[in-house]
Amino acid sequence: MLKIINFLILFFVILISFVYYYNETIHINDLRNLTNSYNYAHFSKINFYNFFLFPSFLFMTDPIKFVLNEGESIYIPKDWWHWIITPEKTFAINFWFSDKLKNKTTPFKINDLYNKEKVNEIYNKINEIIEDENDIFIWNSEKNSSLKYSGNTFLKEKRNNRYLITLDGYSYVDNTSIKSKFKKYIQNPDILNSNNSIDNNIWVSTGYHDTGLHFDDNYGILFVLKGKKYVTLYPPNNTKYLLPYDTSPNYVKETPIFMKYNENTIFDNNISGFPSQMLLYQSLKHFSNSQNVFKTIQNIYNCKNKFKKLVWGCKNYNNIYRWEIYNYHYDSHNNKKKIKNDWKKIISDNLFISKKTNNIMNDNNTIINSIDILNNDCCFNNELHTYEKIKKNNELITPFYGKGYDIINEKKIRVSNFIYDTYNNFFENKELFFKELDLPYNSKIDLILRKYKAENICLWNKKGDYFIQWLTISIDDFIDFLIENNYKKTFINYVIKNKSEYKNISHEITVVFDRKNIIPYRSGFYGCL
Repeated sequence: MLKIINFLILFFVILISFVYYYNETIHINDLRNLTNSYNYAHFSKINFYNFFLFPSFLFMTDPIKFVLNEGESIYIPKDWWHWIITPEKTFAINFWFSDKLKNKTTPFKINDLYNKEKVNEIYNKINEIIEDENDIFIWNSEKNSSLKYSGNTFLKEKRNNRYLITLDGYSYVDNTSIKSKFKKYIQNPDILNSNNSIDNNIWVSTGYHDTGLHFDDNYGILFVLKGKKYVTLYPPNNTKYLLPYDTSPNYVKETPIFMKYNENTIFDNNISGFPSQMLLYQSLKHFSNSQNVFKTIQNIYNCKNKFKKLVWGCKNYNNIYRWEIYNYHYDSHNNKKKIKNDWKKIISDNLFISKKTNNIMNDNNTIINSIDILNNDCCFNNELHTYEKIKKNNELITPFYGKGYDIINEKKIRVSNFIYDTYNNFFENKELFFKELDLPYNSKIDLILRKYKAENICLWNKKGDYFIQWLTISIDDFIDFLIENNYKKTFINYVIKNKSEYKNISHEITVVFDRKNIIPYRSGFYGCL
């Protein structure tokens, strides 16, 4: 009996110790992991301190190991996990690109990426650039924190866990100034097609450094200029054994709410299913042509007032997609200029807004400001949008009358008038509203207006065309809208598959028809951010 008691005591001591140690070590890579808003640095929860706790990692994976010495490089295919240990002071560069190298999907070593003369030239130039910097931010990889150095001091540093990186996504180690200087001196090696090049970076450690187990979304080459690196790689089919972090952006984890986006009003703070932010994220995954679109949305979310929702729109014009972010100011409190200036703060990191433009966007009658996010690397054009109330009411009272402007090169250009009303009241007054908006009314447009059952309708005269919004429609009508307006089949299939998850949020849509033939040519749908 005593042996059993002693065994149980030992068992529980070991179990408690295991649980404690597991909880203490499982979050070490939390701050290193980046979401799908970035195409790199997707980490595992397995690390140097806890790897032995996971038998599947020890016995079920297929690691491949390489040693990189000075002048050597390795091809790392996308989605291959890699764990890189730097044992000594080391200078390295990397390249990311969109296509396979030599049509290979497995890693291989490259011994002739550059000749010795070129290696020395790049190494000396990086040293020179770093040395000239007064302030650089160094990653203390032991504590996942930032240290500030002068370039000269950093180059003389010999301590472990001091690492200079030039990646976006880590605000506490922002070295974009260094990156912009060295990029012009690092030419793509002959082995790379310059057309598919995406990015390159420098990596400088003053001593030992453990990067951690992670994977990237693009193909890459890691090249050691000086020093040494130990690289262990795991194929993508090992992912199930590697405890990956969730890489979906933080905004998709918001609590689902029922919100009338065009009214900027929340009616239910806690509903079941997916939030509308998930629909935004899925639109980015299915429609976006550039990783910068993901990053721009993420940056706007990070900068916005956490107590106030923005509204997003996804627009489709002949299968060319873009997004728009709206900031609402319907109520009298928000009509104070000091409150409206939060829009400038939200997008100032992405787009410069002059004082004159800011004043235009902060007219006393302003109710909405918006910005386009284009589907390319630049993301922005020189165009902003602002919407104003026509009648002197300080809240949204239906029927609500408004007008829209484009702001181009600090000039305000009127492009639209609109009337927003409840569904039933709109049809009771439809002929009057069409007359007030200077739009022809006929039986064809009447049938179109009745196509979707909605709680509200907003009718616009936009540059002479019919711009119709149906606000708060059913999930079934939303799916019909996607099909009829030729959204990508993969996105439509995703929404159909997850129909039950999206049935409780509000769905608001727009279709634009040309005035002459009443044929649809542009559409969009909306949610909150």
